Amino acid sequence: MKGSIGILALFLVFLIISVSQAVTLSSNTTFINSLKSDLNDYHYTKNYKINQFDCADTSMLVKTLLEKKGYRPLWIVDLEKEHAWLEVPDKAGNVVVIETVCDYNDGVGKIIEVSQIDRYLAGSIALDPWALLEKWGIDQRVKENLRSYRPG
Repeated sequence: MKGSIGILALFLVFLIISVSQAVTLSSNTTFINSLKSDLNDYHYTKNYKINQFDCADTSMLVKTLLEKKGYRPLWIVDLEKEHAWLEVPDKAGNVVVIETVCDYNDGVGKIIEVSQIDRYLAGSIALDPWALLEKWGIDQRVKENLRSYRPG
């Protein structure tokens, strides 16, 4: 058991260190435009409501949709602000940051512009989403929202 905890601690330290390093934003306009188009293919059919359908739900929903389209989105969370969003790497490993709590008329995600990026990079860490959602005690709610949700 102690060995497992040590391995888990090393794994979490690696995640924190690797994500805390400078992130390079993608400038690949073809990738960004394709991603933007894919985000606009869907619309939310539920309204945002804290503790019912919030950033945990929207980010996991969009993560799932993007994975089905062949992207490799990373789930990012700021534990201090209790907020979650996505980073989607292009083929070169540079990322596009996506806010999934947005004006729902514009699709299921908004690509964050360079001028707004600081609030999404500072203090954020990537974790196994389901482990963190379980720790927060909302993993079952999010799973149920994913099972029952049919994006428009």
